[in-house]
Amino acid sequence: MNKKQLLFIWPLLCVYFSVKAQPDAILPLKIGDSIPDITLTEVYHYLDQETTSSLPLRDFCKGVLVILDFGGLYCQPCIASAEHLQRLTKTLPGKFRVLPLVAGDKKLVKLLADRRKWAMPYVAGSTLLDSYFPHWSIPHLVWLYQGKVLAITSAHEATETQIEAVLQGQIPHFMEKRDLIARPKDRLEDLITQRQAVLLGQSTFTGYLNGLGGRDPYITNTHIQYNFDNFSVLDLYRQAVPLLPNRFILEAADSLHIRNDLRDTSFAYCYQLIGPLATDKAQMHQKMISDFNSQFGIYGHYEERDLPCYTICGGKSILISSDPGLTLDELVFSLNQPFNPSIHTKRFINESTYRGRIPTGTLEPLAHDLPALQKALAPFGLQAIPVTRRLRVFVVSDTNNHSIHF
Repeated sequence: MNKKQLLFIWPLLCVYFSVKAQPDAILPLKIGDSIPDITLTEVYHYLDQETTSSLPLRDFCKGVLVILDFGGLYCQPCIASAEHLQRLTKTLPGKFRVLPLVAGDKKLVKLLADRRKWAMPYVAGSTLLDSYFPHWSIPHLVWLYQGKVLAITSAHEATETQIEAVLQGQIPHFMEKRDLIARPKDRLEDLITQRQAVLLGQSTFTGYLNGLGGRDPYITNTHIQYNFDNFSVLDLYRQAVPLLPNRFILEAADSLHIRNDLRDTSFAYCYQLIGPLATDKAQMHQKMISDFNSQFGIYGHYEERDLPCYTICGGKSILISSDPGLTLDELVFSLNQPFNPSIHTKRFINESTYRGRIPTGTLEPLAHDLPALQKALAPFGLQAIPVTRRLRVFVVSDTNNHSIHF
């Protein structure tokens, strides 16, 4: 799996598989260790908005709580985490800082930050901090406070309540994120390799496994393998179904278990599917759906339904702006893929003939603010109109009929 594929990952963890060998002189830090005495170079938006600057980490942390937010260029949950923390810094000025460390091509990271109008300091590319705090999945958060490593967590722990508790001298109950640096191979796979046997197929479920996270597909000389680690039931289905996040409908009575919005580890599962190399993606996806239906005793299936949505229509026929924004198809795709689809019900379709590009700024919040979206579309002769259209959706149901739309 290459990093470009991370664009399509929707659970709240992405696999970060470019962990580098650690220099011999650097030992990974743990909770309670002192903040390393290092200076980060080429930090954007630290001293000014136009150039990069050097940032002495200990000086940056003096007198404030700092969260290092390790993420990736194509990891949308990472972008959501950084922007969520940036908003919290504005409610706690002078007491709390966030420093996103975004893995990826520096020019592309800067382009992303500029388009999304980031004002916070951030680092593009790898740094020594990757060796001090090695990790397997992202977002990966390291809390630094009063000269020490206070906590190492996932993004779920970074709530306003938790941050305020730390600043008030309390020690919240953090669930420590303890990543494995390399995903281990199971014994059966080792035996197959040693004895040159042919693996025809295999699917496995487990409960929550601390240290794993995200999606990890890969291909060997003999088979294709998918690993989905610590997903909710609904997010497992989302990996198998090539539909937009808001094309899922939940009609199962046990919706809290299936959605797992509270990220209860009792309702998180790991799943591995291995199939012959010649198996096409559609067959693998159908096998996943069958496995999930059987394992969880529910019924996931495709349907065509008449549903309320918003059509983007109208549009002037000329190219209004040369700004390197999004095409209308790309904009509609973005509106249909919010960072937190479980709280978003609007669906958008494109029925316009407009072929120009639309300057973007920060697009994702527009899906939640229809007046702001209408205002952004108006200069191009476009508008979002509520309609009913027949859409292909994926329904997760049981014998009851309690509908929750995403």
